[in-house]
Amino acid sequence: MSELQYTKLGGLKTSDEQIATPQTYFIKLHNYLPNKTKGGITPRGGSSTWSHTGNIWGISGYKKRGSSLKIPFTDIPVRYRRNGSTNYIEKLDWSTDTWSAVTQGASTSFDIGANSSFAQIADSFAIAAGRPAVITDISAGNVNRLGGPAPTAAPGNSTAAGSLTGRFVYVYTFYDSTTGWESSPSPATGIITVAAQDITLTGLEVTCAREGVDKKRIYRTVSTGESPYLRVTEVTLATTTYADSTADASLGADAPDANDHDPPPTDCYIIDAHEGRFWCASGRDLYYSLAYDGTDKVLEYFSPFRKMTFTQTITGLRSLESGG
Repeated sequence: MSELQYTKLGGLKTSDEQIATPQTYFIKLHNYLPNKTKGGITPRGGSSTWSHTGNIWGISGYKKRGSSLKIPFTDIPVRYRRNGSTNYIEKLDWSTDTWSAVTQGASTSFDIGANSSFAQIADSFAIAAGRPAVITDISAGNVNRLGGPAPTAAPGNSTAAGSLTGRFVYVYTFYDSTTGWESSPSPATGIITVAAQDITLTGLEVTCAREGVDKKRIYRTVSTGESPYLRVTEVTLATTTYADSTADASLGADAPDANDHDPPPTDCYIIDAHEGRFWCASGRDLYYSLAYDGTDKVLEYFSPFRKMTFTQTITGLRSLESGG
């Protein structure tokens, strides 16, 4: 007699993850089954159902680190629910068997007519349902935009008597001093030629469509006007002007490369985690982030130079253990 599996009897999805020891052998079952036709969760053996309004358009699980080795990880179900024109990201509290909303930041922007997909690397749990978003701590309960834009225009400038002599070019970035996230650089100024003068930058942008940005970083070339751009200073986001008299020898770290810290596309509904990177599909294009280096911020850095283009629309992604 053939051995019947849960997949044949109940329609449950099994993962490829198998754990074998002298004491145990089991296959982890994923029992989160959204039913968009009924607008709810389809019950299976051993399942629970929850009353709710609207429709469930995606469901996954956030893997949270445990407080001790006795419980190394906890899977917290997360769902994307839409009621009319209002979107909700919600998490399940196992102890009370209730769903609660995770607060969405002002710069998240989910598509009202969109399905969603999810991916996690370390603490970064990405949600793609239009403009991708991210949760980095499910306990804190915040959904923020994944990545963010650079300043849109080069700063203006004026000069006055001072100490700089040479040819200079400036850019600046948005910066989150809490997480370390930094945008791609702004467009560059033209070459500014001065002799015994200081350079005042003007028109620095004071808003960024990303939660948490509180600073700007200003960079410039050395007095020959040649790259790279080196850090002049860091100012608050509200600062609109800055007078520069910094000697070349006092300049700091390099600026990010142009477009290297761009956000993912704003029309992304398919996302996956593979080889330490987030991969976002948008039409025929497949974008991938920088590789995880122990900091969550790099997973938010995309670029038009880190992109693959295919002949047909991408309709699904899956990471294989073999590396493909």
